[in-house]
Amino acid sequence: MVKPESYGIFFQKRGLRVKIKKGSKVTIGYELWVNGEMVDSSAERGPLNYEQGRGQIIRGLERALEGREAGDQFEIDISPEDSYGVRDERARQEVPLSALPDSITPEIGLILQARTPDGQVFQAIIVEINAESVIIDFNHPLVGKILRFKIQVLSIV
Repeated sequence: MVKPESYGIFFQKRGLRVKIKKGSKVTIGYELWVNGEMVDSSAERGPLNYEQGRGQIIRGLERALEGREAGDQFEIDISPEDSYGVRDERARQEVPLSALPDSITPEIGLILQARTPDGQVFQAIIVEINAESVIIDFNHPLVGKILRFKIQVLSIV
């Protein structure tokens, strides 16, 4: 499990039993497992800070954290409906090769980053290459997957 001392973060003590509720500023350590493989970890990225109730983390995880206390450790499986959703075949788009930057050599599985007009960054993956175009899938890479989180609540403010 996550070791909070490795982040220099201390659990809240002093007998106060602060619970996570809307507006709480929360720090968690986590591991994310998909199909038995760890795909992300706060040990690599550092602890995750978020504000409860602001939609900054996936819905299922935010619900699972509601009411927890600093020091709590738990594991939870989050369904696709409560995380990145189910695959939407309409999120595939054919793009002419000429529309790709010259610096990109198309390969199946290549993850591209793009930016919406309002500045949001998103990823897309090349799933097919044709003579004059590529098929790009704009579904999130974790769409349709059951996500297993191992969580440790490090602090709540």
